[in-house]
Amino acid sequence: MGEIIMHDVPSEPAAKRLKMDQLVGLKQEKYTATSIVSNSSGAELPKTTEDEKANAVDEIEIDEVVTKYIKIPELPKNIPKLPQLNASEKAELERTFQFNSNIDNEEDTTEDGWHEDWSGNLALIKKHISNPLLKRRKPHKTEMTLSLLEWAEQRSTQSQARHLGRNLLAHVYSSAPPMAQKILSHTSQSWEQDPERYDVSNSIKRCSYDPNVLCQDGWTTKPSKEVSPEAGRAFGGPAHIGQHINWQGYEAVVIAYVHDHDIGDLWKAMWLDGFETFDVEAEELQAAVRKWNQRKKRYNKSEKKVPGTDATSNRFAATKDFHVDGIEHGVILATTYSPNARQGVFWPARVMHASEPDISSTQRKRSSAKQKVSVVFLAPYWNSGSETSIVGAGSVVGPRAVDYSSLPLFQMESIEVSEDTIQKYPYGSTGGLNRHQLQVAFRFTGLPKNAFRRFLQSHRLAVALKMYATDEIGTRPLSLKDAKAALFDTHALALKVPRFPAALLHLPFHFILSKIQTQSPESTSADVNSNIDPPIDLAFIMKSMEPPHCYGKNSHLNEKGNGVQDVEKKPKDTRSLSTIDSPVCKALASKIDMSQRAAEVIDSHLQVESVLSESFRQELEGLSNTDLPSASLLENVKKLVARCNRVTGNVVAIQEDKELKIRKLRSLLQECLREKSYGEDVLAADGSLLEREVALTLVQWRKACERLIQYVTKKCSSEGFGNGVTVVLSDSRCNQHITKIGCVERPVRLPAALKAAKLAGAGSTASFQFQYGVEDHYMKLANEKFLEKAHTVSYLKKIKGRCAALSPDAEGAHLTEGSDGEGGLDTTGTRGTYDAAVAGVAAAMKAVDLIVGGQCVNAFCATRPPGHHAGRDLHPMGAVSNGFCLLNPVACAAIYATTPPSQGGLGLKRAAVIDFDVHHGNGTQDILCSTYDPRFLYVSMHAGGAQINGYESDDPDVDFPRVGSKKQVGIFPGRCGDKSPHKGVINIPLGPRVTPHGVGASLLNIIEPGVEEFSPD
Repeated sequence: MGEIIMHDVPSEPAAKRLKMDQLVGLKQEKYTATSIVSNSSGAELPKTTEDEKANAVDEIEIDEVVTKYIKIPELPKNIPKLPQLNASEKAELERTFQFNSNIDNEEDTTEDGWHEDWSGNLALIKKHISNPLLKRRKPHKTEMTLSLLEWAEQRSTQSQARHLGRNLLAHVYSSAPPMAQKILSHTSQSWEQDPERYDVSNSIKRCSYDPNVLCQDGWTTKPSKEVSPEAGRAFGGPAHIGQHINWQGYEAVVIAYVHDHDIGDLWKAMWLDGFETFDVEAEELQAAVRKWNQRKKRYNKSEKKVPGTDATSNRFAATKDFHVDGIEHGVILATTYSPNARQGVFWPARVMHASEPDISSTQRKRSSAKQKVSVVFLAPYWNSGSETSIVGAGSVVGPRAVDYSSLPLFQMESIEVSEDTIQKYPYGSTGGLNRHQLQVAFRFTGLPKNAFRRFLQSHRLAVALKMYATDEIGTRPLSLKDAKAALFDTHALALKVPRFPAALLHLPFHFILSKIQTQSPESTSADVNSNIDPPIDLAFIMKSMEPPHCYGKNSHLNEKGNGVQDVEKKPKDTRSLSTIDSPVCKALASKIDMSQRAAEVIDSHLQVESVLSESFRQELEGLSNTDLPSASLLENVKKLVARCNRVTGNVVAIQEDKELKIRKLRSLLQECLREKSYGEDVLAADGSLLEREVALTLVQWRKACERLIQYVTKKCSSEGFGNGVTVVLSDSRCNQHITKIGCVERPVRLPAALKAAKLAGAGSTASFQFQYGVEDHYMKLANEKFLEKAHTVSYLKKIKGRCAALSPDAEGAHLTEGSDGEGGLDTTGTRGTYDAAVAGVAAAMKAVDLIVGGQCVNAFCATRPPGHHAGRDLHPMGAVSNGFCLLNPVACAAIYATTPPSQGGLGLKRAAVIDFDVHHGNGTQDILCSTYDPRFLYVSMHAGGAQINGYESDDPDVDFPRVGSKKQVGIFPGRCGDKSPHKGVINIPLGPRVTPHGVGASLLNIIEPGVEEFSPD
């Protein structure tokens, strides 16, 4: 490709023609740049000299399409030529690129040699090859392979790889167009002079999109509607230059066109993310343009929507906020879709909780499932499966009347949520069932008379369940139920119902109902009281099944004349959340409603009776008369209550000095936590109590201390401070972390997260704050004390040194490869990456500080780089890499929270980490729970399990994949998250896909009871 010929003016150099046109203001004549190879005889073509051509290439007009997206820098003048390679140097390149290796015919043999065109040979610099120092003709199958540019960035191979790269540029130089020669020569020269700072990859990439190079290589770079007669084009030709397309899911733009006599029309396009180029043919271009137009149409359609409207269907929007009174008791009136039932008749039903397994065989789309709930109809009359149909009141058409007593007592069904299918359950509020009201209601159903017994049984079951839910389970605030509903393929109503014990749901209800006398629908009594049926006492039945009552000992029974044995009822547990919505101030179960009592004293002085339940106070009084260490607990509580009353009064009185208020509140809360920790230690060491008694006493002690913390937090709260405040934290230093182009962990993730937080309201109110920037003393605390508690000193020095060695403008450098050069390809960064990672750790420590100090109830840290794959050292728990992570903020925050105040920490006794991600947090588990540590509980929900990661087996016939070799099998980071090594770890592999229902069921059935048992501070 020796020179450029301008067809219209063959006698003038191109540069002179362009200058003349610019001077006189004339419109440019159409010209075509074509490449001409030297003839076989080697005779020179009588055109411009090489110096004239080298000076002329810069004068070709720059195409407007490319310059809209890329700023093309000017090259210096008088760039020296690259020398030709000798035979040995060319042979060394062929050995490096492993030509003619034919590894088990796995590679395409058509690419196993030099290409005919210069651009194909230049692309070899990105071909994956084995270590160039080994000089192998045939690489091993399991050997790590990298491109020549990537080998040039490895410390062990950079000198040899750079030498080979410059030789490849010199080999391509001889056949490249003049402008490409200048680019290659400048690249080789700059690479040799400043190999650390010069961006070789982008410089070589310029050869693929530079308009001058494309024109000299035969491409047309200007859009035109004119078509050459010899091409026979039917799809627009150069008219598509500048057209946006969608290729492989990403946006691209057409930058050039050429007609090849063998292939036909060909267009060159460029991705706008990374500026890589590719060629497309006519059919491919048509499909890419069509995809772009469809995407643009969808975008325009979404832009026309009214802001604030829901994107879901109108049908779902109408029922999204549907609510029915009394749903917290779990019992409703509902209609069935069964063809054997009378349409429009509402029947008692229990709404199944979202965490209960749905045994129905029907598969539903998630969009439709969001409109439905699963219910269990109680004693239904329609599930006989016979040919009998109910058509009118008092009449049955069919072979025989239905024997309702033989029908199944329960039937599960999925129904849509609407006013037409669900109503409030109206009975049982006064503690009994008015039979007269039921008889009146039954007449309006139009059912036959012999169905009344079934009707009455269904309501007896409904009232029994309602009373049990009211007395034994209680109600919890519904503020978070709608948010949790997003995790399930069901309506939010399914999260607002109680979860009945499995033992209760499996009681012999057939037997219980058979022992109760049922009257006919016409039978009434003048005595109003005689028409009230007492509800079935399910709590009494459950209690009678527990020891010692289940043994039938007469000392625990009180026989009455009616033959019913009455067991003395114990105080009932009420499980309720306090009005303080804080992770620190969570109220646990109590034998009396202590949270309500604590709420009543918020505006008054706190009393010991508001903190300790009556039974627990008596227990502490009994201990106070002993010589045990726990004898002082009651007196300590009294002193602490008095101090809380005094200090909270002082804190509330502080108006101006916020720092003083923060210090006093922090000191008081830490004193409460210290007393809690001390009490747990002495009670656990109490030798006079049995193991079961110790566990119950510890629960009561923790409840009492948490009520005290609730009072302090609530009492000292004000607008924008304390209870009800959420904080979003970030830091500008996190923007210094820039990964390599094409990496999924991209810098755009941080502004996207911050934008979402602001759209959710962060920074708009005093109770939803946005704090941008972490104070320097948190950075100093992380660097000097807590990073080395989470990571080894050698690991920290290694990462910090690699970042510091990078040039200021280097981006996407590998940071976490091991001594063998492996494991660092995914985790890249810049010179500022280490400071960005430390800022993420400091933000997490500040968030813990704000929460434990009572300034807010929860915090969200928007930082980069991520951290849960960063362990004590490189590639924790046998992972093949660090998974984009360098330092572990959450592990450092947990260590900071549990470190004693004398060592700079906050002095908590226990901290729980709940990790939700598609990948297991191997780094966090490695730091906190490599062995059992009673301070930490690590919980992880992630994709994994034997069906995706395989399992280890000594059986040679096992076909399951095995994980553990250097070659990654399954899902990252491997089998380390498939099991829980000890009680300090709860790993929950969710299979190959992490579904909303899987996450929600894990939260409610595994994580919530596990964390409650661990009882973190």
